[in-house]
Amino acid sequence: MSLTLTSIPEELLARILALAVTAQPTLTPRPAWSTPPNHTPGAPVRTRLAPLLVNRAFLRIASPAFYRTVLLRTPQHASDAARALQAHPELLPAVRAIITGGVWTEAGALLSLCPRVDTLDICLDAGVVLRTGPANTSAPQRAEQTSEDDEDEDAKAFCDVIEGLDLRSVIIRKASSAYLTHAKPKYVLSRLARAVLCWKNLERADLCLKLSGDAPSRALGDALAHAPRLHTLRAQLPALWNDVVLRASDAPALERVVLYTAPAGGHLAPADGAVLATGMYISEARKHARLGALIKAGTSMIRTRAHTLDMSGMATSLPSLDAFAASVASSSSRSLGSSSSLPSLEELSGLGKGRPTLSLTPPAGAPVWGEHGLRSPATEPSMSPIAEDAWL
Repeated sequence: MSLTLTSIPEELLARILALAVTAQPTLTPRPAWSTPPNHTPGAPVRTRLAPLLVNRAFLRIASPAFYRTVLLRTPQHASDAARALQAHPELLPAVRAIITGGVWTEAGALLSLCPRVDTLDICLDAGVVLRTGPANTSAPQRAEQTSEDDEDEDAKAFCDVIEGLDLRSVIIRKASSAYLTHAKPKYVLSRLARAVLCWKNLERADLCLKLSGDAPSRALGDALAHAPRLHTLRAQLPALWNDVVLRASDAPALERVVLYTAPAGGHLAPADGAVLATGMYISEARKHARLGALIKAGTSMIRTRAHTLDMSGMATSLPSLDAFAASVASSSSRSLGSSSSLPSLEELSGLGKGRPTLSLTPPAGAPVWGEHGLRSPATEPSMSPIAEDAWL
């Protein structure tokens, strides 16, 4: 009897198909001006959507795994996902994680439909969003960035929804075009601080951006300190010292703080890379006992070591002082022709101790050190004895 896919139990088939249709928990880096290529009708589908198009059984079995993690790159993606889930409400409980590439009203509407979402990946944007224009035009419309006095409607609608969620994991990122001094990121961080106080089951927080010491960042750190079940805090290593992580380290159930450097991929989920143990931030964090212990428990450190020369094998090969003096004397005698004019070691060690001044007469033909350097006897018709300060 041949084994076919239809004869495999559905429980096993569901686990096999989940490996093919489940989305990766990150957004692939793509420039802001780049758009995904449109699918040509009739061309084969080579994405994770392909297993769902095999037959009705595959569609029924793999759909919950397909919608377990929803990736939203644009507001249009969020609208399309919301319409698809509304058409199949039985799939709404299957959505457990939502990764959004911006803070949009459409993403908030999708979140409000999914009651069992426990993981949220938020990417802070600068408030500039491309949306599809009216039906009679195909050109995208640009929504301008809000000013300091204007309230971003997308951010307000999105944050109103997330305060009603019950998350267990939150990931906060930042787009390359967004800065924490912009109005929208500051507003979202302040609202996230309020939302964290409502997430009583929050267990993990990932701060995939370099938080500064401004008021919204400090408020977020204070809110994390009041999370009763928070056990892991991951944060990008700040360039300068600030007390955001220090404030969050007061969480009662916190077990580890994982610090890491910025990855090469930008806003991709970074690996837990090691940090330099002698860095400015780590040195300052050691002054706080609890924070230092949490960093030690969760962060991989690169410890610097002193590079010394091993002299143990060279101790027996070094010559003694008498042997060294004898070697110098023999070398000088070969170069000057005679060693009778060289002072002994006792005479050299007695210079400057009240003994008579030693005068040396170089042998015939030897060069002498004059006022302008070495001179040969041909240029020095008359030679006087050389004082020991000039000779030595």
